Amino acid sequence: MKEWLDLVLEHGFAYGHEGHRLQGKTLVSALTTGGPEHAYGREGRNHFTMRELLAPFDQTARLCGMHWLPPFVVHGTIHLGAAAIEHAAAEYARVLAGLRDGQITPANTAALPRLNHDLGAFGL
Repeated sequence: MKEWLDLVLEHGFAYGHEGHRLQGKTLVSALTTGGPEHAYGREGRNHFTMRELLAPFDQTARLCGMHWLPPFVVHGTIHLGAAAIEHAAAEYARVLAGLRDGQITPANTAALPRLNHDLGAFGL
C-alpha cells in the first residue's frame, strides 16, 4: 500500500502547484477486521474507531483535493460463515452501485462510522 501511495500520489500529479489530477475524485476504503465492531472505539480493545485509524487516508485525500468517504467495513470476519460473507459481498456491491448512481455522496455519508452502517438510508 505504501509503495502504491508513493508511486501514484506523486507531487505534480496528485498534489502540489500543478498536481490536480485526482481533484474531485472520491476515495473509499474497503476493510475487514478479525475483531468485532465494539473493539473499535474508546472503550474497545483497539481504543480507536476505524475512521480514527484511517485518518492518514482522510488527510491524503484532502491533500489531493479528493472526497474521503467513511470506510466499508466488515467486522469479525474470523467468525463469519459463508452466508454472512456472501451478505457482506452483496452489501459491497450495493455500495458500489450507490456510488456509481450518486445515491452515496460525501454529503450524505459524513456522519457515518462506516458506509455499510445503514444502506437503507440511501435507498439501497
